[in-house]
Amino acid sequence: MTIVAPRVLVVDDEALSRDFVTEALRSPIHEVVHAGDARSARQALSAEHVDLMVLDLGLPDEHGLDLLRSLRLDDDLPVIVLSGSGAVSDRVAALRMGADDYVVKPVDPSELAARCSAVLRRTRGHSRGHGRGDGGGRLRFDGLTIDTDAREVVAAGNVVDLTVTEFNLLAHLARRAGRVVTRDELLTEVWAVAPGPERWPTVTEHIRRVRLKLGEDPRHPRRIRTARGVGYRFVP
Repeated sequence: MTIVAPRVLVVDDEALSRDFVTEALRSPIHEVVHAGDARSARQALSAEHVDLMVLDLGLPDEHGLDLLRSLRLDDDLPVIVLSGSGAVSDRVAALRMGADDYVVKPVDPSELAARCSAVLRRTRGHSRGHGRGDGGGRLRFDGLTIDTDAREVVAAGNVVDLTVTEFNLLAHLARRAGRVVTRDELLTEVWAVAPGPERWPTVTEHIRRVRLKLGEDPRHPRRIRTARGVGYRFVP
């Protein structure tokens, strides 16, 4: 059986940065293509299949967040933002736009490769692993059904459009209904990354998005309750 290397599109206007990322992700683990601006990135996406985008925000023709926003209108392509800014506001903005991870430059090549592999594992391998909401079965609650075989969520009779990570997050919490799940556990089991407070905003933003898609009042959520200072608890 032939194993096809995942294709990563690196979008960065600086040649040295593109070369750095390309070398960090070089085959046989990844196949790397690159673009120097948003226009070229769109052309690459329309011309060939891409499994993951590594996106710099400071593009010459368009801000990276604008590219990410337009991409999220009709595409669920995994995106890792690679930025020179470590400001929490920038991290939150990127995550709210739908980024799957946010990496601050400079970054160790092995860490970047590991983060890319982690995102690809959870977005390409829907049926692999454990504790990620992707096993068999159907979880039924009052007004909510989570079908982990079909990877479909129905709330109040309506199908809920969740990204891969959002589905995995909801299913992981639902399988542990009634108990508090820490943010670090979610990072380990859902994101498959090393836990730590610096990554908690990623969990917080995805929880916010899942609540909104389930039609919950963010001030008084019904299903996903916050255990202050600890994590979250799914209420059946």
